[in-house]
Amino acid sequence: MTLQFKIGSLILVIAILLGLSHFYIHRVTIHPTVLKLEKAFAEKDMERTVEALTRQQVHLDQTLEDWAAWDDSYEFIQNIDLDYIKLNLLKSTFNNSNINLIYFVDNEGWVVWGKIYSANFSREINLIDFPQRFPRYHPLLYQNSTTYPVSGAFITEAGPMLVAARPIRNSDKTSSPLGTIIMGQFISTDLIDSLISQTRVVLTITPFSSEQNKLQPIANKISAGTPYPTSIIDDDTLYAYASFPGVNGKPVLLLQGELERKIVQQSRLSQHQSMLLMGLSCLVLFLILFFVLDKTTFMPLQTLVACASEIRHQRDLLSRLPGNERHDEIGSLIREMNHLLDLQHESTETLENRVEDRTLELSASNSLLQIEIKQHRQTQEKFARLNNELESIFTTSRVGIMLLRGGQYIYKCNQRLAEIYGYDSPESMKQINLEELHLNHEHFCKFTEKHFQTLKQGPQAQIEYEFLRKNGEKIWCLLSGMAIDSATPPDLDLGVTWVVDDITKRKKEELELAKLAKMQGMFATIGGVCHELGQPVQIISAHAQILQKQNPPTPHQLMNRVRSIYEQTERMGDILKNLQSITRFETTDYVAGLEILDINKSSENDGDETSPETT
Repeated sequence: MTLQFKIGSLILVIAILLGLSHFYIHRVTIHPTVLKLEKAFAEKDMERTVEALTRQQVHLDQTLEDWAAWDDSYEFIQNIDLDYIKLNLLKSTFNNSNINLIYFVDNEGWVVWGKIYSANFSREINLIDFPQRFPRYHPLLYQNSTTYPVSGAFITEAGPMLVAARPIRNSDKTSSPLGTIIMGQFISTDLIDSLISQTRVVLTITPFSSEQNKLQPIANKISAGTPYPTSIIDDDTLYAYASFPGVNGKPVLLLQGELERKIVQQSRLSQHQSMLLMGLSCLVLFLILFFVLDKTTFMPLQTLVACASEIRHQRDLLSRLPGNERHDEIGSLIREMNHLLDLQHESTETLENRVEDRTLELSASNSLLQIEIKQHRQTQEKFARLNNELESIFTTSRVGIMLLRGGQYIYKCNQRLAEIYGYDSPESMKQINLEELHLNHEHFCKFTEKHFQTLKQGPQAQIEYEFLRKNGEKIWCLLSGMAIDSATPPDLDLGVTWVVDDITKRKKEELELAKLAKMQGMFATIGGVCHELGQPVQIISAHAQILQKQNPPTPHQLMNRVRSIYEQTERMGDILKNLQSITRFETTDYVAGLEILDINKSSENDGDETSPETT
């Protein structure tokens, strides 16, 4: 990369940074100010719009005041004068006053007279919110002097309207109110067009209750204390919002003004023009600087580089660079480089002499190095053979081998270990904590304390311990372990080798042998019981048969047989008592080389043995 390219790139980067700084200043300082100004103008426009709608509301209230404080109206609410209706409550009155609703309501809430016209006065309509009888505490009815007069927006099924209500009194306002007069004006397209012509703001009026999901964020902002929130639609359009209160003082109408973003558009145009002017200025500055540097720096340096390259290729240390007559930094550089060439020439001659001497020394050292390299290669080959032998033993061993490092994490293991613990391959067991192979955490902690930590005292051999396979099956393993570190005590984190063999089959065989031994003891017990009880049963049976054959038996014979049966029954009871008090296992020889349980010797009642009586 040439110096010319570097300096040109640096100037270009500086120009880009200047442009970016200019853009940043505009975006961070000027643009926010413009946005604030735009918002302020938008708020002012919406304030004027609200004021225009308020003036319309005030005009309606003033018209209502003339009707409410009038002796004719006061007389009408009492007597329902038909002449009053013919003279004052004509359709022309509604049209001329631009009023869509007039209601006379007495103090009981009954409508004395009322009529509602549509927004364009084409027909009479009925509204649910204006029944023939109003509830006693309807917000539009007169309650007391503190709540009147009432005016504001009112939402109906025919659309929003401006409503005003005042108590009906005589002209000097000294009488008690006899009822309420209500006037209303629909917020029609004509009224909105009139507001637009007054404020120069494209206006949309929407009840808060409609499009609730869409308008809820704006309503929340207004409720939170922002009277005129704004929303930027695109680069050319801005929406500003305001609320208009209802008869209860709470916002019921949302006013949306569509404003053209002239201030931002003019600011954006000014920014583009200033950026273009700065770009042109930077380009001109870049060309001027590049031209000056090319004449004063780049071209002399290129000449200097060409001469230095020629000296390098020809290896002519006696040649010198031109330009010693310059009195600037480049001239000083040329003089210093010529001085370096002089020193280089002297050093070269000295080095050539020293190289010859050093070459002879290196030849001798090279011979010794070749011998050492040969010995090192032989050592490496021997190490590789030993490593292959150990790896072969490790891989083909029929016992599991694992190397733990960093605590009890498996660093390496062979295929046999993976088979013992139910894993697919040794790679799938790498970095497994040994705790995952134990039955539970307590089982693992017991193994660590009793067998792992004791490796610091020396190798551990022939450890029988129960583990878990990957599928949750319990297995018994025989382990022998040794620490790799030869220090005293060894650092177990450096490595521990465990040799593992699966002895689950052997454990099962031992369990089977134990079961067989228990079965043998049980058979001996059963045989002893059968032997001991067999003799009394035979005697009782014999006496019973003899009693049956002696027909009839003599009293003496009968008593002897009964006594014998009783004695054998007592003997059977003694045998059962001895069975209940067996404390050891003693046998006696039986037929065919078998042994049976000796109940009398095995019982605590050994001395109380009752010999059988035969007849």
